Amino acid sequence: MSPPELFRRSGLPWAGASQGLTLNPAQWFALWRTMASMGVDPGIAFSLAADELAAPQPLGLVLQHARSLGDALARIQRYLHACTPATMVMQVVAEECLISFVWPPSHDAVPALLLDATLGAMAEVGRRGVGPAFAPARVELCRRAAHGDCHVAFFQGPVAFGATRDAIVFRSEQLSLPFQTYQAGLSALLPTPSAAEQAQWVLARLLSGCRPDIAQVAHELGVSRRTLQRRITDEGQTFRGLLTGTRQGLARGYLAQRCLGLDEVAFLLGFEDGNSFFRAFRRWEGQTPGAWRADAVRP
Repeated sequence: MSPPELFRRSGLPWAGASQGLTLNPAQWFALWRTMASMGVDPGIAFSLAADELAAPQPLGLVLQHARSLGDALARIQRYLHACTPATMVMQVVAEECLISFVWPPSHDAVPALLLDATLGAMAEVGRRGVGPAFAPARVELCRRAAHGDCHVAFFQGPVAFGATRDAIVFRSEQLSLPFQTYQAGLSALLPTPSAAEQAQWVLARLLSGCRPDIAQVAHELGVSRRTLQRRITDEGQTFRGLLTGTRQGLARGYLAQRCLGLDEVAFLLGFEDGNSFFRAFRRWEGQTPGAWRADAVRP
């Protein structure tokens, strides 16, 4: 079924969604309930979860520079807090890390397909970063068993139905597992002679809901703060200038992608809020982000 038809059956206007308007929780739940009522393959939730993690989808961009599983989960937590009504709860208890999600109060229960997609996305994050053999310790679901084989096959591990909570559980030691993509990129960069290029590469990967400082960048490059500062200065650069240049370049690329809301762009660039990004972008380009985007994507 096409997206416009899914919206129509859910009693929602497709025009607003196609123009980037955000759905509220009740509308979001309605879409997932409609899918379930159509008798779709329950495995579709896991396929949709994988799609959401691919760039240029927001989550794909948030995760593409994560250093480890723990870093990836922290980035998701910051993104959800800043840009969506959902809250991700991480609890490290003894040797386990429990991850659950809280949605705003609603008269309706969280649709099972939405819950499957959300927990499935967390498992997929590990597979994409660590490797295809990655699997959580277990998954816990409050609902009764239904299509259990589908869940076990996807999560590649125990799935407990009739549990007291809806959660995905990782072993605490898994949080430190490095992401292959980050390690490969850093290894390819280090022979580069320019300290400024190295710093900008790291800055682009640390931005996502935070503003990295020179100490963090130096740590990633394996040098002292003073050494990095000296090298950047010797090349006629400043750390602040490199941060601004990195943000400005990324901002142009993000704004050219219509699937990203302005608040999401601000988050990806490490701004505290949309207003801070609005003011900075106007200084850089002489126009608002919305006006720049309209000019950039005009046919």
